[in-house]
Amino acid sequence: MVWTKQSLKRGQNIESYYINQAQLSAGNDIKVKKSIMHSTCVAQGDIRCNNGNIIGGSSSAGRVIEVKELGNKANSKTELAFGVSKKVVDRVSALKKKQKEVKESRQKLRILGDQLQQKKDAVGVLMATERIMLLKQRNMFEKMSQQLSLINEELSELQFEIGNMQEMKLIVKGKAHENVVLIFGKYKRILQQEHKYFQAYLEDKEVTIQSL
Repeated sequence: MVWTKQSLKRGQNIESYYINQAQLSAGNDIKVKKSIMHSTCVAQGDIRCNNGNIIGGSSSAGRVIEVKELGNKANSKTELAFGVSKKVVDRVSALKKKQKEVKESRQKLRILGDQLQQKKDAVGVLMATERIMLLKQRNMFEKMSQQLSLINEELSELQFEIGNMQEMKLIVKGKAHENVVLIFGKYKRILQQEHKYFQAYLEDKEVTIQSL
């Protein structure tokens, strides 16, 4: 099977001879005999291209990516993501930013509410404008609490999806050219020079390269 430009394929296991400018998503493994070129490939299990190369595009695997050659002499940007697709990593980053913003806004509302309540306790009654402000504060605080709960829930699900990084690695049986980007969760390493016969994995929050 050959997958070329504009192809979109989903399945548990996908086996192909050649993939070019296509989008593939597998619930388990993707196995390719020759090349993956300028494509978006996502496998919850492994991506195996043992006797071929991966050039350009983005390839994401839940466990292992095994390949003979990465990138090319033209140093085409080639992204490899482990644990989840880059889209999920970007979503986690966006959610964490939003989480921080909501927490800060909710804290400001909490302070405002406490101040108004203290005044009410002290004088017994608030002015009409202050009563309206307190009602709005309580309403907004409740909405932000619900929003924060949804963000936390989605983050928890995505973190579970990211999984155990210890099981994830890249195996290169030939060489990798410059401008290959390795992404393990939120950790990234860009190859600045050619590397041969190595494996890459996450260790102590760093993307480590070790000779085979």
